[in-house]
Amino acid sequence: MMRWSCCFAAIVLTVCAMAERTSAKPELAFEQKVQAPAGGANKPIEVGDGDVVLIEGDARVRIVRRREAHVRAIHDPAERWVILMADYAPAKGKTPDGGVDVDYTFNEVGEWPLGESWTGPAVIDDYAIAGGPPAHGIGLTTEAGLIQVLASGDPGRFADPAAIRTVTYRGTGRGGGSGQSFAVVEPRLRAQASRNAQARSQIPGGAPVVSSSVEMRVGTAHPPSAQAGPPAADSAPVRVGGNVPQPTKVFDAPPVMPDAAVRDGVRGIVILEITIGPDGKVSAAKVLRSIPLLDQAAVDAVRQWRYTPTELNGVAVPVIITVPVRF
Repeated sequence: MMRWSCCFAAIVLTVCAMAERTSAKPELAFEQKVQAPAGGANKPIEVGDGDVVLIEGDARVRIVRRREAHVRAIHDPAERWVILMADYAPAKGKTPDGGVDVDYTFNEVGEWPLGESWTGPAVIDDYAIAGGPPAHGIGLTTEAGLIQVLASGDPGRFADPAAIRTVTYRGTGRGGGSGQSFAVVEPRLRAQASRNAQARSQIPGGAPVVSSSVEMRVGTAHPPSAQAGPPAADSAPVRVGGNVPQPTKVFDAPPVMPDAAVRDGVRGIVILEITIGPDGKVSAAKVLRSIPLLDQAAVDAVRQWRYTPTELNGVAVPVIITVPVRF
């Protein structure tokens, strides 16, 4: 009897041990499931507002900033430019408000697949390299598929094999948008693109011109006096307002967050007073509202911005404006 009891106990212990080992398998499988995937060098990473992306050393990180928008695309096949106007949705799946938030002009483009005028919903991808020049082209996804507009000197960096068409350009301009409707903004951008095309045609070799035009303002509150003589080209800067029109930004460079600000979680808006020279370049910048860890990065960014020259009585003059730089 004792022998059978011992045998029975041994069998029970063996079965319990097997059950314990079996019950441990799901835990092992779960641990394997949550391990970081191997490789992933080219895998897209989606981030949310406030997320921090750490870039070590000289890693070349491609950035795609994606937004839903209502878009109008205008193409002039004779002068070979394309204008895109985008009214961004305030959030994914939401309806845009009807005002232009950003506009792009691409010069010396190839064959354009959307015809001379197209309007509809789309997704816009802004291409950039972390720490590098801000503009590397865009991706425009419509119901027909992805259309990529890439710089002719570097078309392969963001090339996507899924694109139905890749168009290259030489020379580009970008405006911050005025919040006005497509119908109001379109004539001005058409005229500006046409003037730039004519200017390029007079340059040997057809060198691209980013922008050489001035936004025309009609019905200003204080028109210039007919008796006033033209200002000197090297005159003191004047403040925008009255008969001095607001210059249009044609090249934007986003600020680069300093490592210390990233580490400490510093965010906010630095306000600068900048002087724009007769050539549209930022010649001086002064901090009006400071965030100490971000001030220099804000100044470094705006020094790269470019604007349309501002004319007063037919002469380009330096102007002073106030700008916010958001981090």
